[in-house]
Amino acid sequence: MAKSKGAQYFIALHKDDWNLIRVDPFSGKYGPYPIFEPGAGIVMRMLHELPSSIERNDDRVLDVDTLLQNRIEKNSGMVEYSKNVSQKALLQNGNDGFHRWRSSVNRYGSAPIPVSRHKNIFGEYIKPEPGTKIAQQTVPGQFELVIWDDRLISPLRFLSESIKLADQEGYEAFKLANWTAEEYCAARRPECGKVWFRTKATLILQHRKEPDSLDPVFVVDEIRLNVLSASAKF
Repeated sequence: MAKSKGAQYFIALHKDDWNLIRVDPFSGKYGPYPIFEPGAGIVMRMLHELPSSIERNDDRVLDVDTLLQNRIEKNSGMVEYSKNVSQKALLQNGNDGFHRWRSSVNRYGSAPIPVSRHKNIFGEYIKPEPGTKIAQQTVPGQFELVIWDDRLISPLRFLSESIKLADQEGYEAFKLANWTAEEYCAARRPECGKVWFRTKATLILQHRKEPDSLDPVFVVDEIRLNVLSASAKF
């Protein structure tokens, strides 16, 4: 992508991968069935040239031409491997665990799933309750932003909520520190019949972007149109 845009370098601002995107409560004959859709996502900043303030050996900056050549040389066997190993075999070999590309996890961490309580003619029942929490920190202009849902949370959705908060507080840019994605099984459900996702970060509001910053700093007016239109699709 960077090559097609004429960029010579790029910086990974946020990256994540996944095996599972949600659990369909009605798809399995004997109960909820996990929906597997392995994939990976990256939020990156493209650079047409290297700013003078950034050293060439800074490992956060990736050279497009060098990276393309190295990937071809180091991953020459991947195409042949994918022909010989089926997705079904990969899942069966997982021993009911969820094996991520960046790390191998024996099932998900266990935590109570956020729920809301409801009543109908049959009595009280609970259901997973997606939500967003914004907590102001002691430092002015800093907030903790947390989003949870029973399906995978797109980085675009997180950026969309960040834009809304920046607009609400009257800031033109923001930085995302400690941006992490988490996955959980509902507590006391070791078979992972209920899975939920949470993404969180410290949102640091700013009136301007630091020159040549390699941090995940976003200028609201630069990303607003693309983020809001794209996030509506996810």
